[in-house]
Amino acid sequence: RGLGRLADDRRVADLGRYQRKACALLTSSATRRAFDLRAEPWRVRERYGPHKYAQSLLLARRLIEAGVRLVTVY
Repeated sequence: RGLGRLADDRRVADLGRYQRKACALLTSSATRRAFDLRAEPWRVRERYGPHKYAQSLLLARRLIEAGVRLVTVY
């Protein structure tokens, strides 16, 4: 395949569409709200604990509540 045909390749167009969808998701107000752990009541944040792993679990819960289907926490 030559480079001229690359622009006509459906997979390239699909990639662009997926990139646009990913950018829209990452910049949406719903995503911003999900990542704002300060929106959680102090008592809830305190119950999870101040450690990085605990805060990651809190964030995972918020992402699931926001509609994310799969979340991995390390």
